[in-house]
Amino acid sequence: MARRIITRGATPWRLGYEDYLEATARLPADHRLALTGRPEATPWDGRLQTVMIAMDVAVHEEAIVDLLLTDLIEV
Repeated sequence: MARRIITRGATPWRLGYEDYLEATARLPADHRLALTGRPEATPWDGRLQTVMIAMDVAVHEEAIVDLLLTDLIEV
């Protein structure tokens, strides 16, 4: 979904390699879910697809809602 939106001109927000690593580190082991579906290209960050395949952890917005809200407050 992110790729389709970004190709239409949106700016990636918390969708990079480092963001993914930070988000997965915050998830307790018993809350980790595997990714589903086929891997998609991440042209905005070439390292992201590789690390997502290697870690195989899904990150949902709810897991980082505090970071997202802080970002919005600071805008």
